[in-house]
Amino acid sequence: MEKAAIYARYSSDKQSGESIKTQVDKCREYCDREEIVVVQEFIDEAKSGTTEDGRVEYARMLAMASKGMFDTIIAYKYGRIGRSFVDTVRSIYELEHYHGIKVFSATEPNDPLVRNILLSVAEDFSRQLAARMYDTMTSNAGQGFHCGGTAPYGYVGIESPDATGRTDRKGQPIKHVVFDPDPIQAVIVQRIFRDYAEGISMKKVAHALNDDGIVSPGGGTWDLSAVRYILYNEAYRGWRIWNKTKKVRKPDGKKTYRHRPRSEWVIVKDAHPAIIDDELWDATDTMLKRMKRHRAHKSKKGGERTAFSEYLLTGVVKCEVCGANYIVHAGRGRNAGRHAYYRCGYHQRRGNSVCSNNTPVKKDRLEGAVLDLLQDEILTKKTVELLAEDVRKAWKAQPTGSSDLKRTEKDLRAVEREIVNLVQAIKTAGISDSLSAELDRCERRKAELTHQHKELDQTKPESDRLPTDAEIRSALKGFRCLLESGTPQERRTVIEENIEQIVVRPSGDVLLQVNPIGLLPNRPFDWCREPDSNRHGL
Repeated sequence: MEKAAIYARYSSDKQSGESIKTQVDKCREYCDREEIVVVQEFIDEAKSGTTEDGRVEYARMLAMASKGMFDTIIAYKYGRIGRSFVDTVRSIYELEHYHGIKVFSATEPNDPLVRNILLSVAEDFSRQLAARMYDTMTSNAGQGFHCGGTAPYGYVGIESPDATGRTDRKGQPIKHVVFDPDPIQAVIVQRIFRDYAEGISMKKVAHALNDDGIVSPGGGTWDLSAVRYILYNEAYRGWRIWNKTKKVRKPDGKKTYRHRPRSEWVIVKDAHPAIIDDELWDATDTMLKRMKRHRAHKSKKGGERTAFSEYLLTGVVKCEVCGANYIVHAGRGRNAGRHAYYRCGYHQRRGNSVCSNNTPVKKDRLEGAVLDLLQDEILTKKTVELLAEDVRKAWKAQPTGSSDLKRTEKDLRAVEREIVNLVQAIKTAGISDSLSAELDRCERRKAELTHQHKELDQTKPESDRLPTDAEIRSALKGFRCLLESGTPQERRTVIEENIEQIVVRPSGDVLLQVNPIGLLPNRPFDWCREPDSNRHGL
């Protein structure tokens, strides 16, 4: 008897579990009529139908389908499987053609042409619904109402009745969210704007807030990015701004956001009480533009760092006190880049109250010590012997040309003799079903052996002789060249494969912890900033 899985989904929290029960009941009624046994139910709650990404039960259903655990998938409507026409048609095609799983709707015609029309209509409905929601939110934003999300730091959201007196379907007054200043946080926002306008850098503003024990918007400590976000947020002027970004879906189904031009923004002035007056806003804006010009000028001179770090130990060096990454501080002015140091990122960006470890480690010395260690410890006599043994094992494990090729040649000669004998027998006694079938078998076997012989002949090693230790050591010279003159990414790969982390202590001592599955001896290595008789010096 045919086995089926039921798939049901509702796409928002406003839809109740009753809709799921209705879907499942209809699917079971369909299975009873068609005498299909239901072996599994898959239910995704509050998941959008516009993409498969994030639907856990749907993914589990596909995994079980690939193992042949049921023959059919039943959905209440095809739109429950997904409202994206292309993705849904592709999914159904893969299920039906690659996994042999039939897909049916319990309430709609199951003709493929009708199915595609219904899916297209469902997708168009999804677009119309999105357009109506967009129009509604644009209207709400134009009236100064909040369109979703948490209120900015410094404000609290409060409900306000609709000015037109409209009611919802249940007859309850429609309410909108507006902002009102938080009496404590608003003072902090004013302090941030005032300090920055007076020439205090964002980093020092964050340090001062942490020194005073003020909790950040995220509930932790302040850093430069949190301060920057507040300084650029026009909500503090009393403006409501909506439609700054738009949501798009990437080919893999995941969503991302893209900035819209300012001409498309919905901006409503005096939508709520301002925390920052125009005079302070303008002073802050002048300072922000000045710093932007400075960064642009610095970038032209080559001083701006790219998003892809050129430093070998980024993400590897850690602070012993707070556990944050050590980052490179390259200095400023004419000495920029010439006297670069690794420093604790939290101490640099959040201040001494968050992390007291202000110990720097000179970049060139630390990176040089790590590269020297890799060369000295990995390319030891013992390590080279182990590597040579691994090479020999791998060499012996690979297909050898002599044995396999000779065996194939022998089998090929044997089947060719069989074909000659069969042809002679047919000439003598005439064709018969058994002789014809045996000749077909031999011809197929000959074709297989001929193809196998060609592959073995092309892939056989130039010599079956094992490489000598001297040849292996010569090849390992490439490893030393890689460490000495390879690209930053190549050297970073070697470092990450062999080093788990490098910990910097407030005393200036540096402890290197090896990756247990790497090539370095499984013991700690430590340095100090000044050389002594026992340790490397940095």
